[in-house]
Amino acid sequence: MGNVGSSITAITSQTIPKLGPSIGISIAILFVVTTIILILFLFCYCSVVSPSPRRHQPEHNIEIGLNDATLKTLPQLTYAEAKNLDPRVAAIGCCSICLVNYEEEEDGDEVLRLLPECGHLFHMRCVDQWLRRQATCPVCRSSTMNCAMRMPLANVVPLAIG
Repeated sequence: MGNVGSSITAITSQTIPKLGPSIGISIAILFVVTTIILILFLFCYCSVVSPSPRRHQPEHNIEIGLNDATLKTLPQLTYAEAKNLDPRVAAIGCCSICLVNYEEEEDGDEVLRLLPECGHLFHMRCVDQWLRRQATCPVCRSSTMNCAMRMPLANVVPLAIG
């Protein structure tokens, strides 16, 4: 049995060369370089992924939508009226919000809303929901407040005569 232990020692000392201090230094340098690269990667990744503190501050330029009184001042028309007004409407043929085609119905056309600033046309039910939240056109983002602000003052505040 004593010969088995000495034969294993003899085999390992003959087959495995002795490692010098240069291998140990190389492994230590490789470990340090890998650690530095990992730390830099995590630092860069976390700075890109985590939001900056400015994003959590409330914005002062919050857009508000239009109220019902202002929505009523915007033009309403049927699909047939819109086609007669501008032949390009027939080429477009669908609402940009819901992507459903405009249709001419026999008992009366569906009601559409024309945004006067830009000339875009939408289903009234679609664009009114949008305009209650945003005062801009859903397609080109032009302001709809410019048209609403042109309303004569007499329509907004009735004059008391007498």
